[in-house]
Amino acid sequence: MKKVLFLVVVLSITATIAQAADVDFSAVTPAKNGRLDISYQVNGSENPRGIALKCTVLYGKVVTVDTSNIYTDPCFNTMIDYAYTAIDGGGSYTIGTGHPIADPCNPGVLSPTTDVDQFSICLGVLDQTGNQNAGLSAVSPVVAIPLTLSSDPCVVIKIDEDNLRGGVAGSQLSTNLPIYVTMTECYAGQANYAAWQASNKPACWCWSRQCEGDADGKKQGNPLSGFWYVGTNDIVLLANVWEVKDSPKGPGLKLDEACANIDHLKQGNPLAGYWQVGTNDIAILAQYWEKRTTDPLAPPGNCQPGNVLSPGGY
Repeated sequence: MKKVLFLVVVLSITATIAQAADVDFSAVTPAKNGRLDISYQVNGSENPRGIALKCTVLYGKVVTVDTSNIYTDPCFNTMIDYAYTAIDGGGSYTIGTGHPIADPCNPGVLSPTTDVDQFSICLGVLDQTGNQNAGLSAVSPVVAIPLTLSSDPCVVIKIDEDNLRGGVAGSQLSTNLPIYVTMTECYAGQANYAAWQASNKPACWCWSRQCEGDADGKKQGNPLSGFWYVGTNDIVLLANVWEVKDSPKGPGLKLDEACANIDHLKQGNPLAGYWQVGTNDIAILAQYWEKRTTDPLAPPGNCQPGNVLSPGGY
């Protein structure tokens, strides 16, 4: 019965809606950023209730899609394929959880894979009782997706409607799709780009506060006392990999070790060995220790490229 009710909800999102509005989509990747930001603007009186898009890699290579670190506008609160997968597997689903990345050819979420040629994005607007609502007239971005790119200098992605899932508001709203976006690696152009490559291209080096000591990508604190992004959680992470000697195969074998490497440099010498996390990193972390802000949506930190969302969503 639970599956039947959910399918009714999904079908309601793609039901017939009056053809009155045009929706213009845009896609950007901020400078030196491995994140794909998709936005829209309504040019009329009808707002979308569901958005289903298909992304196709036309040039270059997308190695992975980071489904654990995706931002979606709170208005679009239903990750349809994620919910379908949970319910179809005999589980339950809560509105507002999950991610919007779907298999472009079948119902359900995108399977973990490498060398991604296509992926779909599917979002809906529902209330807690399963009734559909309208989205906003303009959202920037409606979704932000971190991608790991190949070493090719650019990746070109085509964004179109996903007709398998009903397109935009059940394909009733005309759009300017398809559109195209050219992306670069998030750490491309940095002075120590070679070290990033040697460390298996950790996405955390692109976070806006990682170079200031934010090794876990999360904030601590509360609205009353304020929030900070460098604190005890980061110290624990650094302690776990403190002066761990590099393998003869080189650094970057552990993600935690790469993220705790605050200065992105190694320490040590050929005789004693090299390590990625040491006194230089703790000294930087101390400079930013528990620096507070009362604004949970504080602007990005000062790292370069400095405009990549962390898992904490900032």
